[in-house]
Amino acid sequence: MQEKSRIRVRSQRVSVFARDPLDVPMQLRRRHYFITGLLLLLIGTQLYVVHSYVLNDTATRFLAEHFGDPPTTAKGAVTRVYLATGAPASYTIQPPRWIGYALLSVGFVLTICFHPPMRK
Repeated sequence: MQEKSRIRVRSQRVSVFARDPLDVPMQLRRRHYFITGLLLLLIGTQLYVVHSYVLNDTATRFLAEHFGDPPTTAKGAVTRVYLATGAPASYTIQPPRWIGYALLSVGFVLTICFHPPMRK
């Protein structure tokens, strides 16, 4: 009698693992929060230290083609004509200072609150 129950439990376990692994929600553990906090600390430090990012010609053209204003607007038409001439173009991104502060503070809180426990 006990053998049948074991077989039944094993078949249920197989059916659980036979599902698509993307259907099973992942549980976040302390290490996930800790690594996320470290990553946010690094990104926040980067945004705090660097004041502006200058994109090269290829990246500027890609942004103008895919995310720029549509060519039906005046700004979009001028941008496309300028880029079509082959002149070197560069776009400067200046993130606001509060983004660096926000990422630093959230990363600090996650890193301190979810640091891995010391083993004895």
